[in-house]
Amino acid sequence: MQNFSDFFPDELKEQFANNNLKVGTVLRIPVTFTTPPKVKRLVIVGFDSQNIALASVLINSEINPNKFPIQKMKDLHLELDGNNRDYLDHTSYVDCSQIREIDVTTIKSMLIKDPAICIGELDTADLTNLVDKIKIAYTISNNIKKKFGFK
Repeated sequence: MQNFSDFFPDELKEQFANNNLKVGTVLRIPVTFTTPPKVKRLVIVGFDSQNIALASVLINSEINPNKFPIQKMKDLHLELDGNNRDYLDHTSYVDCSQIREIDVTTIKSMLIKDPAICIGELDTADLTNLVDKIKIAYTISNNIKKKFGFK
């Protein structure tokens, strides 16, 4: 079965990918770092100085009480109401306790192959709140924060 993007020229697909490789973009992609591997929503939150790696945080349907048993850890999540956010089906939680580093070329290739993985963009207020939580996250090393511009 053909993908809708198959009907567009390669230059247009690459331009779309480049335009959406930015802080605040919400993607829905398969990930292998969860158990079990699954399709997850994530937000691009930063890039390293060479633009080789990007920093991302996961969007979850709920806060896992086994992984985040104390309030201090739960507070590292940003609640996003599903209303007026087309990239969400319901209220969800951005996990700002951990940055997932992904190769920029991997995400760019995924966007070129299937532009539909780009499902939205955080508004300025949500992005500001998310960055503030990342900056105070005691669970993220200072080296990682510095690498992606949070220090």
